[in-house]
Amino acid sequence: MPNRPNRPNPLRHLNSSWLKITGVLFLSVLFSCKRSSFSAEKIFAENCWEIGDTLFFDYKHNGTAAVDETFGVEVRFNPEYSYRNLHLKLLCKNPDGQPQEFMLNDTLMDADGNWLGEPSEWNFTKGFTVPMTAPGTYRLALIQYMREEKLCDIKQVGVWKLGE
Repeated sequence: MPNRPNRPNPLRHLNSSWLKITGVLFLSVLFSCKRSSFSAEKIFAENCWEIGDTLFFDYKHNGTAAVDETFGVEVRFNPEYSYRNLHLKLLCKNPDGQPQEFMLNDTLMDADGNWLGEPSEWNFTKGFTVPMTAPGTYRLALIQYMREEKLCDIKQVGVWKLGE
């Protein structure tokens, strides 16, 4: 077997920080390019999301077949946000009045309080899927589920439909 010369790795100059930044940029472009005209948002004047301050929105599903619709949720924080995680509850009532409940839970910081990933203006973005079994209007509600009366250092929360 002939000896092959050692070839340098063409990726040796790329470090993990560069790859992380590229990944974050890719996800940002993915989410921003796929937003539809449907969206709902709530801005908190005092930067606190009270437990009873729910973001309600209606989504009209015009399809005739059952499908899973994908939405995105974004939460904008102040850098002083004092929790390592975020718990959100999504309630959905279909046109027949049947309720569905979804939990959106994520860890935002490590044990030392360092944000995981690269925070973009202190935003958290996540996709979620809602099964839509019949045409009609679906009533959705997004609730902060941290079990605190006031969840402070939250500036805004928004929901949008992905795709279309």
